[in-house]
Amino acid sequence: EQFVFTGPSEINGHIHTGLGKSSEPLQVTGSLQLQGNQFSDQVSGTVLDGITGTLDYDHEGLEANLLTSTYKEFPVTLDIFSDWDADEVFKARLHGLLPAEKVIPDDLMQREPLFNRASGTSRWDISLSVVTVAGSEDRETWLELYSGLEGVSIDLPAPLEKSADQSWPLLVRYPIRAEKHILTADLLSRLQLKMELSEEDARPIRAAVELGGKVEALPAENLFVINGAASMFDLDGWVIPTGLSADRLERVKKYIYFATDTQRLADQAKYISYGPARLSSAPLVGKHAELGIDMAPHMPTDPNNAKNTFVNNYLWWADYRDDLDAKFQSWLSK
Repeated sequence: EQFVFTGPSEINGHIHTGLGKSSEPLQVTGSLQLQGNQFSDQVSGTVLDGITGTLDYDHEGLEANLLTSTYKEFPVTLDIFSDWDADEVFKARLHGLLPAEKVIPDDLMQREPLFNRASGTSRWDISLSVVTVAGSEDRETWLELYSGLEGVSIDLPAPLEKSADQSWPLLVRYPIRAEKHILTADLLSRLQLKMELSEEDARPIRAAVELGGKVEALPAENLFVINGAASMFDLDGWVIPTGLSADRLERVKKYIYFATDTQRLADQAKYISYGPARLSSAPLVGKHAELGIDMAPHMPTDPNNAKNTFVNNYLWWADYRDDLDAKFQSWLSK
């Protein structure tokens, strides 16, 4: 009763059986010409309308490719496969250009505001699968979503900030009916999110994010932890105040010219592991003034230290810092 298929169709089928003492097994084959049908999953609430095309069947299962349909009023194509004896008993897979807010399950959009930070339209592959659980008569139902996210922007601070022109392959597995109700989201090579959800109302129970790796274990209930390694580039600069007299302004300019030239930025590294902002300074970085150790490998701008880095987004924090501080203080008071 989990899946409901309704609407008009034209059936063309054959039943083949041997006569008399023949041991030939019963064979059933045929096809359905779908004419604007509807498919719905009663558990997840997923609905596909206007399904049109040919669905082939036999005694072993069902198969259909490139059926036309609509998902939340957006055109998609649909593939259906079912094998009654396989571990994956049923799979429906749709493909189409869809807005991010139409792909993320409604209950997650309502309960977790972070998902509202994603906007834009991208090509998605969405699969609904029913699989057999090893050693059990139970079956699990999973929703799987994949996209390169081209066309989708993410309004979060770095390293999760994304512009629409970037490609960030994303794979999400969402449990609809499963023994372990754990959502997994992989931004391939960037991070992994695991979130345990309540089976009753999909409320987040606990979650973990691992930057640059995989989540090994979830924290205690009611906790959201972030682990992993990512380097944040932060930049220091000079500010020239307005209203200086001509002679003072000239002295300020000369000092800034001196302090930011190639050699001076390299010399700074003799005392502290601050990477020079000029590319031309990197080959001039020498040894520590007192310890005598080579400082180049300790620069944050060294290629070996800059493999998983992001630049602090001052504009994002300027827009949201006050609001986040207020929410955090409100949370602390509870």
